[in-house]
Amino acid sequence: MIDVEGLIEWLQTMPPKAKVKVLEHFGGGGYYTQGGECYVADFTTKIDHQQWKDEGDASPPEYIYGDHFELCKLGDELILQIGVNNK
Repeated sequence: MIDVEGLIEWLQTMPPKAKVKVLEHFGGGGYYTQGGECYVADFTTKIDHQQWKDEGDASPPEYIYGDHFELCKLGDELILQIGVNNK
């Protein structure tokens, strides 16, 4: 797993005008969608919801998620996940 700094370095090797897409997964519920459905969508950094953020604290929040990413704290480690499972 790379960190955000490594991701930025890798992204800088990509064509700067390329559009970013992600996979969206929706959990299945019926006979025909048991594994859910997956779609390709335009990536967005819009934050839909934010839990636990102390306004006086400069450290990152323990959990935030947007349409296509999640940032969470697991122990002492921060994890940025691109793409969201079971929207």
